[in-house]
Amino acid sequence: TEANRALAADNESMMFMTAFYAVLDLRTGELAYANAGHTEVYLVGPEREAEVLTAEPGLPLGIDEDFSGTEHHRRLAPGEAIVLYTDGVTEATAADGSLFGQQRLAEVLVEPKAAGCDAIVGEVFDAVTAFSTGVAQADDIAILVVRYNGLPGEPGHFDSRKSAARAA
Repeated sequence: TEANRALAADNESMMFMTAFYAVLDLRTGELAYANAGHTEVYLVGPEREAEVLTAEPGLPLGIDEDFSGTEHHRRLAPGEAIVLYTDGVTEATAADGSLFGQQRLAEVLVEPKAAGCDAIVGEVFDAVTAFSTGVAQADDIAILVVRYNGLPGEPGHFDSRKSAARAA
């Protein structure tokens, strides 16, 4: 809310920014989050099943000084990851003018290759790069994957090294 007020104050040019804010409690897996006009966020399970993380999109920061986003909560299970990305991923353009899109992104996220965060980032980046070969992109392409592993020694602790070996 403070960031929004600061950006909205004296903002005659109507500059804005989207944001996804999240806090993950590493002891419990509790994820508290809010979306301020950012792209959808995916939740990817340890077996590479994917779903959109439910959140009201809200307004981008800087538009309305009084806007206060809705906080959501979700308890992540060990092995679940959240996938954040900029709109440059889904709006990457091919030579024929088509966009990479949400559907292609979802398909890449569920391909059962490897479970590690770095592998997921690499697979998405490689798919976008192959899709848009030879075309200069107009926007940034950024991907962030954060996995909750649970606590070592606790029931359900997720070891991505074992999972990656199983998927290879």
